[in-house]
Amino acid sequence: MVDKQSKICSQPDCGGHVLAHAVCALHYRKQYYRRNKAKHNMQMHAWRAKDPNRAKQMVAASVAKKPQQYQDYRKAWSQANKGKVNSKTARRRAKRHQATPPWLNKQDMKVITSFYSDAAELELHVDHILPIQGTSFSGLHVPWNLQMLTPHSNKVKSNSLPPHGQQLAVNPKTA
Repeated sequence: MVDKQSKICSQPDCGGHVLAHAVCALHYRKQYYRRNKAKHNMQMHAWRAKDPNRAKQMVAASVAKKPQQYQDYRKAWSQANKGKVNSKTARRRAKRHQATPPWLNKQDMKVITSFYSDAAELELHVDHILPIQGTSFSGLHVPWNLQMLTPHSNKVKSNSLPPHGQQLAVNPKTA
């Protein structure tokens, strides 16, 4: 694994300098992780529970550095976990159906459809201002509870209200 004379890791495409463990630091970390995966996962779970906002920030920063790699990972995961994806989609569809009030008329439904069409044309996301899958409350699937957001703003907002006094909506005419 290591060329003893040059003290360089002999892993393909590595070239890292060997430290005290007979392999470069990168390969040592990988080996340690493989040997202690359960322990590592427990520690990471505890850390995320202790500081969820910092964990979200770190994930967002990592995704921002390599967006194509993240997109490829998500696509591969979705293809490998079609059951989970279908289940989540069905739950969301049912929740949206449940959040659509029976007193909504055909004109309101046309406005909603038009809103989604306009957003797709502008490459924006449609967001519920009061989320229909909120943890402590649920909004309705009605025209006045919809806003267009950039994909990034929509991911940041997630299933929460925008911070007090902050408007995340995008004016479709200026986007």
